[in-house]
Amino acid sequence: GTDGANADSDGDGVDDLTEVGGNPANPTAIDTDGDGIIDALDNDDDNDGVLTFDEDLNLDGDPTNDDWDNDNTPNYLDTDDDGDGILTWDEDANENGDYNDDDLDGDTHPDWLDDDDQDGPLSDPDQDGVSNADEEIAGTDPYSSDSDGDGISAATELGDGSNIDTDGDGDIDALDNDDDGDGLLTIDEGSGDLDGDGVPNYLDDDSDGDGILDIDEGVEDTDCDGIPDWADPEIDFSCDDVAGDGSQTIIREDCSCTSSPSSAQPWWLLLTVVAWRRRRNPL
Repeated sequence: GTDGANADSDGDGVDDLTEVGGNPANPTAIDTDGDGIIDALDNDDDNDGVLTFDEDLNLDGDPTNDDWDNDNTPNYLDTDDDGDGILTWDEDANENGDYNDDDLDGDTHPDWLDDDDQDGPLSDPDQDGVSNADEEIAGTDPYSSDSDGDGISAATELGDGSNIDTDGDGDIDALDNDDDGDGLLTIDEGSGDLDGDGVPNYLDDDSDGDGILDIDEGVEDTDCDGIPDWADPEIDFSCDDVAGDGSQTIIREDCSCTSSPSSAQPWWLLLTVVAWRRRRNPL
């Protein structure tokens, strides 16, 4: 069915001799994409959406010597031209039939010839809402949604792109593991709001609202109630008199209460001693 007067019946830049198997005496009806149209009459031999003629990237008029991903399969027969694991057919994001105007990451390489569609300035590979371009400016990791590992996303810590530095220590929050500079790690303080003042703990210099700065309270648990002082608005140092009659002196040592006999002896013990002495020494 080819045109004997035309060496390239389908005008795709690949001559009929190549597309019928190279032996004119014994032509082979090669149909690479299995669409029922032999390659010699098919203007898109691999059916990837890009015409065979347009897969001649070096523009020398010969599509057979163009192999973008160096996989030994020329582009016009390669269904994944850039070797990124995404079929060329699927790289027309806007589905307008023009594969050269799709550039998801904004790196000036059309997606069908870009082996990494996530490395350009417009992309957001970690899906944290911050583009690669903005992460580069901030110095954060575009492949991690939490560059400093403090439990707060880069999107939150970078704010509107102003590179917030809450404690003014020169390290922006997105790269600071203690955002408010209170001596407590952000990951330990968390995003809760203990005192309900509208400021999350990791940005609040007095998280429990007791009037004592977190940096002064630290992680100690003075009253041994299992709550660190920075998060405990009521620190109780008391030890109850278990006996309840004043017969014991309660002493606080570390996280325990110990007791010892009181120097003030109970009245009934004194009377007993007096009576015993009188029997021993009658008047």
